[in-house]
Amino acid sequence: MLYPAFDLPPGKRAERILALKRIARERLTECAGSSPAAPLKLASSFHAGISSHPSSRCLSSNGIPISSTVGAYSLVGMGVLFAGFLRVPLTSVFMVLEVSGNYSIILPIILANTLAFLISRSLQPVGIFEIFTQQDGLDLPSMEEQREESGLHIEDALQPVTVLTALGADTLDAVSRTLSESHATACLIRLSDDAWYAMTAAELTAASATLTPDTLIQRALQPDRTPPLFPDMPLDHALHFFPRWPLLPVLNRASCGTLEGMLTLDDVLRRYRVGE
Repeated sequence: MLYPAFDLPPGKRAERILALKRIARERLTECAGSSPAAPLKLASSFHAGISSHPSSRCLSSNGIPISSTVGAYSLVGMGVLFAGFLRVPLTSVFMVLEVSGNYSIILPIILANTLAFLISRSLQPVGIFEIFTQQDGLDLPSMEEQREESGLHIEDALQPVTVLTALGADTLDAVSRTLSESHATACLIRLSDDAWYAMTAAELTAASATLTPDTLIQRALQPDRTPPLFPDMPLDHALHFFPRWPLLPVLNRASCGTLEGMLTLDDVLRRYRVGE
């Protein structure tokens, strides 16, 4: 009988008639060859409606305030279908809450959707939409797989600063002598605005040939500026800077002008060879 299944009072015959009409309509829809999601949604909502009354009583007896409305739990069953079948657990949560207007079922819908999503992932790792695209001969990127990928960041290849660091107020002669003594190929110049400039030994030699020794090193720099990098940036973001800058300073976001380390092309390639 439908009365104990839906747990309706005897006076609400109109609701039982409406339920019967909906079952008949979904059956006709299925026989007509339309989308198979319609009978699936009916079956899930029907099962949720049947099990809602004893479940809500059990939770309520343990001090958890749970709504016992059958219609609300029927919507929970439809939300579970979306979470497990279409892999959209959060979308179905908001959909059920907005359609029902009953926020007392937020705990059951979150728990049910989470379980449905985890069970679906364990039984079928590949999503239904990805299977459909593969059947059509398409190979589209999966957002689900991209979210699970852990990409490398600049902090993974960061190295301590081992090159000469100078101030923009230092003289050209002093920086040239110190760089030649260290046999380094580049140095880092801190400018007056707390930015850093990676100056190569070739640039320093060319500037020394045209400027006086007491010229400030800041006046000998090229017009372009070294791009600032931060540890949380993707590691591949630094690759296209190396043809111009063989050495890149990595700065601290919380402290302006503070060096966290440096990065070279060899450091990046070495980190990619090691892998994630």
